[in-house]
Amino acid sequence: MKILAIETSGQAFGVAVFEDGKVVGEIFEDSGFIHSEKLIPRITGLLKCARWNLKDLDKVAVSTGPGSFTGIRVGLTCAKLLSQALDIPVIGVGTLSLLKTAVPEGDYSVVAAIDAGRGEVYVEGDASGIVDVKKYFTACKKIKGRILVTGNAAVVYAEVIKRALGTKAVKTPPKYVFPRAGVLAAMAEKTRGGAFNKLKACYVRRSWAEEKSKK
Repeated sequence: MKILAIETSGQAFGVAVFEDGKVVGEIFEDSGFIHSEKLIPRITGLLKCARWNLKDLDKVAVSTGPGSFTGIRVGLTCAKLLSQALDIPVIGVGTLSLLKTAVPEGDYSVVAAIDAGRGEVYVEGDASGIVDVKKYFTACKKIKGRILVTGNAAVVYAEVIKRALGTKAVKTPPKYVFPRAGVLAAMAEKTRGGAFNKLKACYVRRSWAEEKSKK
């Protein structure tokens, strides 16, 4: 089964092609929020390297957020168009789940957190999805054993995490700071998927333009 995975939920983005349990090719770029300019050329180039045609694809997978409003929208639009045009299922995976799945089991608990700006983070287990970063990591200290924070909050709020968790904090390897398309593709292999018109984003917060218009 041939799968194309698209990850555009943050400032970095990635695409991967996956077949029979392994990543055939993957591109990761941390070049700022210019996904709309680079996504299609990168997909085209990756398929060419794999010697695949679009019609060879059996599934398309995409991260659904939370994260950058514009980034999520770019990825979902591309995935929906491919699903519709090729008549193949599309799989949406939450970005926080994607981040946690990437981290192998170890002698630590894994906490996924994405910078939401304004001193807040997107996290799992909260009704609003957005919490104050200091309060959140202070509360995490109650977790038994050591803690590894995955997601860009590990870098953006490194000092906050260090003060809140002290020696409980495990240093986050660079490969676990951003979600990866290769991991997304592996998750999609085990998921049936569905129709493009059923795919929904997890925006959590409105876009900057929408919030400004409400003021």
